[in-house]
Amino acid sequence: MMTRSVIVLFLLQWFVCVAKCEDNERDTIRALLQSVKTRYAPDERIAVFDVHYTIDGDILSLYGEVDQKECKQAILDTLKSRTVFRILDNIVVVPSPTLGDYCYGVVIVSVADVRKEPDNRKEMVTQALMGMPLLLLNEGKQFWRVRLPDGYIGWMKRSAFMRMSKRELEQWEQSPQGIITSYFSIIRSQPSDSSLPVCDGVMGCLVKIRDTTKGWICVERADGARGYLRQHELQLYEEWKCSRALTPESIERTAFQFYGFPYLWGGTTVKGFDCSGFVQTVYKMNGYTLPRDADMQASQGVHIEVGKQYKNLKKGDLLFFGEKTTRKRNENITHVALYLDTLTFIHCAGYVRLGSFNPHSKYYDATLIKSFLRARRVLMDY
Repeated sequence: MMTRSVIVLFLLQWFVCVAKCEDNERDTIRALLQSVKTRYAPDERIAVFDVHYTIDGDILSLYGEVDQKECKQAILDTLKSRTVFRILDNIVVVPSPTLGDYCYGVVIVSVADVRKEPDNRKEMVTQALMGMPLLLLNEGKQFWRVRLPDGYIGWMKRSAFMRMSKRELEQWEQSPQGIITSYFSIIRSQPSDSSLPVCDGVMGCLVKIRDTTKGWICVERADGARGYLRQHELQLYEEWKCSRALTPESIERTAFQFYGFPYLWGGTTVKGFDCSGFVQTVYKMNGYTLPRDADMQASQGVHIEVGKQYKNLKKGDLLFFGEKTTRKRNENITHVALYLDTLTFIHCAGYVRLGSFNPHSKYYDATLIKSFLRARRVLMDY
């Protein structure tokens, strides 16, 4: 009886020891994967790192996706050198090889929503305009994972873009293009205000220019659909680019063009902005590309010591608000605005409106000002 108890106790201890060893191994693998992720893909908004694994005896099977060959190689090298497992590599580097040469796209709707996950009910994280080029990363059913020109990654409905090869994309980008300069436009089936619409367009959309006729311009989307726009609603894209002047005055002028426009979480167009989408669009319409989100924008330009009574701030400076660093948490940037002058700034909070550091101003918001963190300057020559 005593012998049987000893055997049972030994087996229990052995199982506990095995379980602890397996837990230690898994902890080690997770830590090693996290170290590679921190080095190559610290921000999931602009990088892909979706790697998981299984263990079967001495075989470690790796699955998932990354967006850099160097990242995949770092995973394999790290695990091979720091563990005793035999590695079975099933990690895919996106764009997915199944896409072949057709891993590019161009947006064909006026405003395409980009979501965090492939589901209409999930968070909208940003938007893309008609004519914008895309890098296609993954093929889905209704949604495909895409990367936008500013590096942002998300899921877009397949119906919102025209899939292309690299050669076809180059042909599209080299074709004579026009940029819509009016807030909202209707591309019509005939050069007549009474004709049926082909689609809508908004400020910043790009279309191919075909020809002109009596105050109208025949335009074409990336999918070949054609229609007509009033000539005053469009400008040659190359001419428009050359006319951009990134100055404090142009930033202010563009910002006021959107005064009163509504807030929309994830919005980057005249149909609705969030705070960082508004700032990004203002700079973009003046020829300068800022990152998408407020915390990303906080790394641009140079830090400005605002000084007493904010006297060191200049027109066009980026102002950041949020939660200050404490012993328990790191800084958390939640809002961004554009400084104008005389203690006044413009931002999108509910709608595009003015704010003020002056407690006697009607635009003063004590709660917001209390959360002011710091300022950055992108316009360095003024």
